[in-house]
Order: sequence, then structure tokens, then C-alpha cells
Amino acid sequence: MLAIMLLMGCQKPEFDNEDDKPSSAEYAKQGGEPDGQTVLGPKLNVPYKKAVMQAAKDNLVNRGVVGASSINVRTTHQYIRFLPANESELDKLDQTNLILFDIPLDREVLTPGTHFHDPRIHDTLPTYQYTMVEPGFAYGDVQWEVLNNAYIPEDDSQINSDTTLVQELIKEAFTITGNQRFLETPKALFPSKWRPKGRVRVWDDVIESLVPVKGCQVRAWRFFKIGVGYTNSQGYYSANKEFRFKVWYAIKWERPGDFRICDGINLWTARYDGPNRRGDWNVDIGGSSSTYKNMRFATIHRAANRYYNEDRGGLDDPSLFLSWLMKLNITYKHSEGTGNFSGNWPSTFYDISHIRIFGKNDDGDFRPTQEVFSTTIHEIGHSSHYKKVGAFNFWQTSLQITESWADAIEWWLTRLEYNSQGINYEDFDVNDGSGDWKQRWTGSGEFNDTYTPLFIDLVDNLNQATTAIEPSFATLPPDQCPGDPWFDGANCLVGSPPTGTSAFIYNDNFYYTPIGCCECPLPGSWYDGVNCKVMDIPVYRIGFIYSNNWYLHPLGDPNRPYDVLKGWTMAQIEDQIIPNSYGLTSTRTAIKNNRPSGMTEKRVDAYLDFYFNL
Repeated sequence: MLAIMLLMGCQKPEFDNEDDKPSSAEYAKQGGEPDGQTVLGPKLNVPYKKAVMQAAKDNLVNRGVVGASSINVRTTHQYIRFLPANESELDKLDQTNLILFDIPLDREVLTPGTHFHDPRIHDTLPTYQYTMVEPGFAYGDVQWEVLNNAYIPEDDSQINSDTTLVQELIKEAFTITGNQRFLETPKALFPSKWRPKGRVRVWDDVIESLVPVKGCQVRAWRFFKIGVGYTNSQGYYSANKEFRFKVWYAIKWERPGDFRICDGINLWTARYDGPNRRGDWNVDIGGSSSTYKNMRFATIHRAANRYYNEDRGGLDDPSLFLSWLMKLNITYKHSEGTGNFSGNWPSTFYDISHIRIFGKNDDGDFRPTQEVFSTTIHEIGHSSHYKKVGAFNFWQTSLQITESWADAIEWWLTRLEYNSQGINYEDFDVNDGSGDWKQRWTGSGEFNDTYTPLFIDLVDNLNQATTAIEPSFATLPPDQCPGDPWFDGANCLVGSPPTGTSAFIYNDNFYYTPIGCCECPLPGSWYDGVNCKVMDIPVYRIGFIYSNNWYLHPLGDPNRPYDVLKGWTMAQIEDQIIPNSYGLTSTRTAIKNNRPSGMTEKRVDAYLDFYFNL
């Protein structure tokens, strides 16, 4: 729902017995998804610190290890910490393309969680951001500091071809710092290089199975060495770095430059803590009765990534106008509600994101995944509309227009998503059974005059006023073709022109071409000086030609809009109609000014009269 102010408005299996569920400590070992803040262990003495590596080298030299004296221990990387003062500075860091961590890299995850915020920093301020940079790194927009100078021998081209020497140096550094347990390798064996990889999937309630999570950022790191990969169309990822030992895994629910998903508060970037292991991390998130937040994070990510980076069916890129300065913040609330949009400008208000998505219905039950997905699309649709017309025009536009356009985007992109999965979107309903297709809409009830199929009906091919079966269930009048027309089961046949002549409509009248100069043999017709006129089309009826016959559309349910509109595209609506739509009157004018071939103003009026009469 559009709130009013500037606030209009990876899987573990389910367990039959709660006693069978692994403890938090066990989850930490294998990777899990308990909700809450990540719990970290004490600070570790990192073996990659330059001073430690120098001490390790000196020990090898003293022991007479061949080649040890040739090791050039130097600063190959720097471990730094950013201190962003506000959300704007946090967004600026996103433009650096650095792989940023909200947890220190010199601590291990003891209990996995869905976010981390340094307890020394107030919730209204962003937490520290940690990363590794090369020497000489400079950045002036956000305060930062060097925590450690580091030397990573595996990445040192001067010695990494000497596997034995690298092995001995690393083992010595890990021994000096008391981190032998992280090596976990037989004494004489230096493990081969391997690349962290795997697959990420999430449960979908409509498909009733796991589906790939596309464009998802997965991190792998071991102390100061970092690798990152993004999932492809099938959910598979592969890190951009190779390792020899175990790594920590995690998912950060964001797309650099696009959007950030937050856990409850707009400054808590959502995360999924994985295991510490050597080998693939395959992540299956959630299930049919999962209560974990990460299933919702992944579903929100699916929707946002679809809108930003996949087939949009002609819709504009929703990236914020100042995408070089900030990304879209989407906050997930594990509570009752639907969604709301507060505008695209950063806010100084506590816990106000651009978009908020809620996980539960008003009765406290979790919303099915398709509702979380479609609501996310709907709210990003508001953001795209805001970008298209500007802040002033957006807030001056009626709720009926803004919500109906967001509903159309929601219908369009959710349909694309499920059709791509082999599911007919129109076969299932969301939003309390009303369906995002909105073909049962009548305009009655709370908010029903606001969330309408106005723009959907410009694109679809169904007249819900004359459809008595799914998805409309219209109540049809006893006589759909009053007067002389004959009801053929679908439309009202008025008649056929004489053989050799052509039926047509001119100035909302039925005509046919004359025989010869001016002969009009059909009884009741007459020559008007050019063609043969048959009759005026009734004021409140819509005529058309089919197979060289005159037809009228039948009467329909008066409690539903009479939808004889079609032929517009979503791209045309977004580019030509929406920028000129503020209320019903301006929208009607914009629709008439951008009619597809064969569409008459009378059809537009017949449809929109229903809205004007609400």
C-alpha cells in the first residue's frame, strides 16, 4: 500500500520434531539460517599480517629452509575499515565496487544470523564496513582507516610457483598465531587449489519446489583473502579466487549499484551465514512451512533481480535516478502487513527505507512466496513511476493512478516470472483470492476504487464484464442482445451486407459499399451520396466488423468495467500515458491520444465511464 506522508502509505530441511533440529552451534558448523544477529567469536591473530609473515619467514630462515631467505615479505594488501556516518555515505561506498563486509574479517562466525550491526554503534547509524585493498588505495568521500598491512603469499607471483616454500611459510604463520585448526591438513600434505562454488535455490509455494536464485552474491573468504561469485540463471556460482584451505561462506542480499535488502532496519543489510568448509556450498533455502527470514530475503531478491536484471517485457530500467549515488533500499519486516513505498530520496528518519515488504498476513500467518514476490514488484513499480515523472508529479498523482499502474507492473512481471517457470500465472490467485489479474474487480469495498485493473485492461484480451467463467464470474443480463440482433454465443449479430459489398463502420454508424454508382439493395438502408448507411450504432453500444458482418458487443455485468480495450503495450503505457496521467480525466485524454490502430474513443469512454461513476 502506498503510505501517505512521504511514506505513502540456504535451506536446511524442515524437522518433524523440534528436538531433532540442530542447535545454533551445529548450524554454525554446517551453515544454517537461524534468525537474528550473527554472533562472532573473539578477535583472532590473523596469520596474514605482514609482521606475522615476517616472523614466520625469519623462523624458516633460522631453520635453514631452502629458499626462505628469498621471500620478499611486503605489503601486498591492506585490511581497512570504513566508518560511514549515514546511509548516504554507505551508498557511496557501493560505488567503489569493493567487496564490503559488515563483520570484521579477523573474527569467525559462531552462530549464523540474518544481519550484523556492531553493538557499539547506534541502530540509526550504519555499521563499520571492512574490506581488503591494494597498497596505494585512496578514497576521499567516506572516512576510513588501515587496520593491518597484510602479505598473502598464495597471491605473490614471486614465490607462488614454489608450493613447498609457500606451504612452509603459511604453516609457520598459522602456528605462530595459534590458528593451526584452520589448516586441518596432514603434516606432509599441502592441499591443492580449489575454487569455492555451489548452487543457491529457494522454495516457491506456487511451483511447490525449489527454484534457482539468480544474480545472488556469494562470498568466500579466509581471513584476509576474499573471493566472490554471482549465481547464474540456474543458480550456480563460482568464486573469482582459488583457495587451498577451508573458507567461510556467506550470502549478502544485495546487488551492487541496484538494490540492498535489509533485515528489519534499513541499515541492517540482510545476510545468510554459511559454513566454514573446504568444498562446495549448495544452499537450499526454506520450504513449504519455513518461518526463516532468509526464504523471504531470497524471494524479495528474486523479484528485485527480475525487475532490474532480467526480461522486463519492455518496461524501463527501475534503477534510481541517482543510481551512481545510491541504491534502492528494500527493508523486510517479519511482521503483519503488505508493502509500502516512501519515495526515492534518502531519508534521515529512523527505519524508513525506500520500500518495506512485510512477511505476514493480518492474521499472523506467513504470506505465500508469490505474494512476497508480487508485492516487491508492486513497490519497485512505484519507485520506477516516481523516477519517470519526478517527485512533485508523483505525489500530485491520484492514488487510483499510482496504485493501478503499480498493479499493472505487478501483474506483468509476476506473470513473466511464472510463465518462464512453466506456470500459467492466470491460473492462481494472490492477495486474498482477488487475483493480481484483477478480472474480478468490481470497484466496491475498501481500497477497491484505488487498486484497479485500469492499465492491465489496456493490455489484456478479456472483457471481464461479459465473462461469466473464471477469472471474471460476471453476472450477465438475461438478454445480452436486446432488439433485433441475434446472440451467437459470444456477440450480437446485426446483419450482413449484400453479396459483393463490404461492411464497415464510419462515424459510429454501420455502412456498406454501394453496388455500382449508388444502389443500396438491403432493406432499410439508403444511399447517403457516397455509401450505403444501415443504422446508427446505439450510444451505449460498441459495434465492430467481423467476417464482413455487422456486430455489437453484448451487454455485460453493470458492476464491472466494460473492457473492449486492447492493443496497448506496457512500454507504450509507461512512456506515453503514465507521464501524462494525474487523475481520471488526464488519463482518459492520454489514452485517447495514444490509441492503437482500430481503437475508437467511444471504446475508451465506454470503459472509463465505469471509473467516473464510482
